[in-house]
Amino acid sequence: MHNRSLLIILMMYLITSITFADTNGKISGVVIDKKTGERLPGVNIILVDSDIGAATNANGEYFIINLPPDTYTLKASYVGYATIIIKDVRVNIERTTSIDIEMQEESLQLGQEIVVEAKREVIRKDVSFSQNILTTQEIESSPTGVDLREMIATGVGIDRDQYGHLSIRGGLVDEIGYFVDGLSGNDKRLGIPIIKVPQSAVKEIKVMTGGFNAEYGDARSGMINIVTKSGGSKYNISVDYRNSPAARKHFGPNLFSPDNWWDVGRYLYLEPSPDKDENGIPDFEGWNSYMARNKGKKTVIGPYGAIGTATTPEDMLAIWEFQHRPQDYANEADNYVEGTFGGPVPFANDKLTFFYSGFYDRTLFPFKFSVPAFTDQSHTLKLDYKINTSMRFRYTGNYGETNSVTYDAEPGTFVDAHSWNNVMDAMDGNAAGHLFNADTRMVHADVYRTLQGIDFEYVVNNNSFFNLNLQYDKSKYRAHPGQMRDTTTLMIIGGVRLDESPFNFAANKYKDVLDVHRLGEDKGWRDYTWYETFQLKGDYTNQLNTNHLLKTGFKSSLNKMYLDYGRHRWDDSHIDLPAEDWTKRSISYLEVAGYLQDKIEFGGMIMNIGVRIDGFKSFVPAFTDPWSYYYQKGVNFDSLYNAPSDVPEMKIVLSPRLGVSHPITENAKLYFNYGYFYQRGTIQDLYTDIRKISSSLDRMGNPNLDFRKTISYELGIEHNVFELFTYKLSGYYKDVSNEVSTIAFDANTFGYSYNRTMNNEYRDIMGFEFEVLFPYGKYFSGRLSYDYRLVDRGNYGYSTYYEDEFKKNILQSPNTSKPKPRPVFRANLTFTAPEITANEILNSIFSDIVVSTYIKWEAGNYLTYHSETYPGIEEDNIQWTPWYNVDLNISKRFDLSWMTFDIYAEIQNLLNSKFLNGNGKFWDQSIVSQEEYLELVAEKGLKPGTYDDPDVQKFLDKAMYYLLYGQTRDIWFGVRVVL
Repeated sequence: MHNRSLLIILMMYLITSITFADTNGKISGVVIDKKTGERLPGVNIILVDSDIGAATNANGEYFIINLPPDTYTLKASYVGYATIIIKDVRVNIERTTSIDIEMQEESLQLGQEIVVEAKREVIRKDVSFSQNILTTQEIESSPTGVDLREMIATGVGIDRDQYGHLSIRGGLVDEIGYFVDGLSGNDKRLGIPIIKVPQSAVKEIKVMTGGFNAEYGDARSGMINIVTKSGGSKYNISVDYRNSPAARKHFGPNLFSPDNWWDVGRYLYLEPSPDKDENGIPDFEGWNSYMARNKGKKTVIGPYGAIGTATTPEDMLAIWEFQHRPQDYANEADNYVEGTFGGPVPFANDKLTFFYSGFYDRTLFPFKFSVPAFTDQSHTLKLDYKINTSMRFRYTGNYGETNSVTYDAEPGTFVDAHSWNNVMDAMDGNAAGHLFNADTRMVHADVYRTLQGIDFEYVVNNNSFFNLNLQYDKSKYRAHPGQMRDTTTLMIIGGVRLDESPFNFAANKYKDVLDVHRLGEDKGWRDYTWYETFQLKGDYTNQLNTNHLLKTGFKSSLNKMYLDYGRHRWDDSHIDLPAEDWTKRSISYLEVAGYLQDKIEFGGMIMNIGVRIDGFKSFVPAFTDPWSYYYQKGVNFDSLYNAPSDVPEMKIVLSPRLGVSHPITENAKLYFNYGYFYQRGTIQDLYTDIRKISSSLDRMGNPNLDFRKTISYELGIEHNVFELFTYKLSGYYKDVSNEVSTIAFDANTFGYSYNRTMNNEYRDIMGFEFEVLFPYGKYFSGRLSYDYRLVDRGNYGYSTYYEDEFKKNILQSPNTSKPKPRPVFRANLTFTAPEITANEILNSIFSDIVVSTYIKWEAGNYLTYHSETYPGIEEDNIQWTPWYNVDLNISKRFDLSWMTFDIYAEIQNLLNSKFLNGNGKFWDQSIVSQEEYLELVAEKGLKPGTYDDPDVQKFLDKAMYYLLYGQTRDIWFGVRVVL
């Protein structure tokens, strides 16, 4: 079997070459005599201001391949004919731009040139799957913020999860492939992007949401291919700075002010507090009553036990106020800056150019966390060396750093301040207990990333070229508590010694004087994981003739990772104890791939047909005995790996891919695609073994997992109507199998049970998308889209295995989940002010003003609740009110002879819309329940999610106002300079 695996690897290399992310396109067409219609052979076609070109063949056909996305000018010349110059020829990533040329015999004016503008593309005839191309202009005018993910998520079928990561057509976040200038951009641990690109560095983004060609692997839902700018013959500089003034980002009062009645205000009374919830009982009994009920004394607990006894109500109030001192948050502006600088390297004869791009982002968290702000930065340097007309060398280096916080979530994750859902997910589980001590619950989380790539390109001839690429990337994760609390006495109140609490990290679980809010924690999340990847890939592309573009290739990736994370514990003296639960091990694995693909073009019909082979070889042994002695309680963690195990054989899968685009008329086409898509299991599922200090083995990874599998089908139509707009309608179905979940193993011999990851889940995803595009308007452009999706998921196989032969393994319930669909409507609209030719002053003021808006509407979430008011047994029987949002960007450009200067304002949540939080965790922490709310709105004949009815508002005033609604309006002001 080992020889078989090695043979397969060798065969993949011999296939030769892979463009895991092709970043170029091509121009092709036919040249004819305008008068006779005769095809002209030998016509010279060149790109103006370059040495790139081609000549027509005997049939008058030509093609120019390997062109970076850009706008070009074509020049066609032929003896006896007038020279034709065609301007504004747009080339996109992996696209064929068709430019047919009609030449006419030269007149008596020798050397005359005819200048024409390239005909607009009516429909994209060579595209056989759903895709979206984002240009520099669209990105600059987008009102969705600095994060490119937000811009990409404006496309139909694309969503963001609770961590702010993208998902496509109901897929998972790690099912998307990311590429930047042909380099793989996925984090090997989490599957999220590791290369972040400033908007001003982007030349073009291609987003594929349907099927995709055989050249793409390690992805099942979609591909995001980013091409950045390069240095040219002249120096260019751009700087973009934006600022959002300091302001609270949540609705309601300051968290730490008396206006926050339920957390602060009601506890400031010696006598009974007012009865704001009108239930006939004071909202707080008052400190006088509290102390009388406790017989005039209260022992106060600190990090190491009792720190004194309070004997008067006044002392208790003073102690409470000290432990709940106001804390600064929302007191600084958000700042973001990005820049680019490119041009020729001095003294290199224009053969060597450079391009730097980078950004720094500092955005405050909406709430008080253990660090005040989310910071993110990335810096990239590209060096391009043109050895000669046939050979090019490129070096790319990238460094990125993210500083944030995390809580008990998935390892390696952090809270992204740009994602409100991510922030709310962090707050919902922690707000009540840790409002005044976020330093304890939220630990620091930092990620450091480096990537280096070397790319060599050799143009064999006008028809073929190959690339060889070597890539190395490394990521380090650091999660740890912040500064430890100084327990030196700062103040004595009535004999009670008080330290700097509630600030900084306290390594003990204790609460405030009322036993309400936590001031410490006995364990904290830590993460010291790192990984590095070495990747070699190559590709060969050959335009065999006008009908066949052949591509073939290979990839080999060796990955090493050191997993080191878990929850750490301390005793009452801050002394480290054995970890509560921990994962610590070295892992390595090999990924190899190869593919063969042909793009076939006949009379307007396009067929992309290919096959791909993927291999995964884990060098980490998989446990073979499910009932080993080493899994039980009391056995040292390191000895776990003495249990019987064996290194898995290489996993091999074959993926056929097919895409067809067939023109119906000059203005319409049908397209269909079908394919198999595979991915290895996640690092968590493959290799995470967890043993808790107080128990036996808790969770076992499985290096022997099979590839996760998706079979995808898509059928669509694209139709241009009078060159005014284009509509697209597509339907898709995805059969997802071999998904991973945990299965229970129950051992009677040693009395333990644990969970192990297995391939035993499935998803069925189907939906349709309707999109209308207005791409051509001088003063208006945009797109409208509607997205409807159904997702079914469930399990198969056994849920529990028993060692005891007399117990029957439990065949698990299918646990089929069929969430009801939540259709989504999106509108991206851009308006450009017309020129005012009659008045130069007015024209200078009002011209070059661009207004862009993004509108999103989504049907409300569903929940399950049954009562006399809501009878029945149906799941998801209640639907929340719809969610919607409007963002706006308005900019004004000033064109000077030596620079362009833009000023702009961007407003997110333009309408300052409120939407009631339907998350159950939020209600669990409130003094009012979700059930009470649902009964109230039903009684008044209102829909769940309603908040503006007076009686409902009065009821909701009892809840945590800062978690009650979403984010408030956010205003940014910016300036962009290009030299």
